[in-house]
Amino acid sequence: MKLYILLDIFCCGQMKINRDAPIPAYYQIAFDLRHRIDNGEWRSKNRLPPEKNLACEYGVSRMTMRQAIGELVKDGFLSRQRGSGTYINHNTTHVVPRLSFPISFTLRIKELGLTPSANILKAQIIQFPPTEIARYLNIDPCDSVAYYKRVLLANEQPVALNHSFIPYNLCPGIIDEGLIDNSISSTLEGRYHLTPIYAEHWFEAVLASDEDASMLDTDPGNPLLLLTTLSYLENKLPLEFSMTSWVGNRMRFYVQATVEPLVSVREIQYKQ
Repeated sequence: MKLYILLDIFCCGQMKINRDAPIPAYYQIAFDLRHRIDNGEWRSKNRLPPEKNLACEYGVSRMTMRQAIGELVKDGFLSRQRGSGTYINHNTTHVVPRLSFPISFTLRIKELGLTPSANILKAQIIQFPPTEIARYLNIDPCDSVAYYKRVLLANEQPVALNHSFIPYNLCPGIIDEGLIDNSISSTLEGRYHLTPIYAEHWFEAVLASDEDASMLDTDPGNPLLLLTTLSYLENKLPLEFSMTSWVGNRMRFYVQATVEPLVSVREIQYKQ
């Protein structure tokens, strides 16, 4: 077995990147930065040194340093403020480091120590929804749905583009009355007393189109993680069908699954 030492420390206290390790340099730096944050090195200042200064300190390019900082942003230890710099979040020991399931964007982003918000690009009632949407929601093709198109933001930075469809008979007047804090889940629960009990999720990687890139402040062709979700009420009635494209380098997902015991071949043969 070959043992890799990820972090070598110089006499002066600076970390040396282990170029032979299978762990990327940016991840080694992210690990070291988190260690320095945990030790309170910058706690009094509450602001990280500029990227170029840190890149020089670690002997890497600014691109590599940006990736390292991005890892800690996704984990909730740091937050970027446009035009101001990168800041250390308070109470980082209590940060929930991933966007977990079931997803309530507003709740989860707050748990990450960030400020959630949403820009509503479109809100309308669709009287004849696409056949596939009607099938997912288990409604008649003539039944109306409430449709929202939103850009989701964390600390004013776009992180996802969301399309949501909800049977209008479950939320009459939702378009006219507006959303509570621009949050669909808060509105459905607070105004209509509708709380999803479970959900089905589908993941796939897609590339940002020119339109998506302009709304998400990223480059065309950059990877997006498309999360398609169908949530259900306690009576197994579909509540919401949504498609959310997450910017791949701005969010990390945590999924916990229960593994069911496998049936052995012998048992299958015996049952036959």
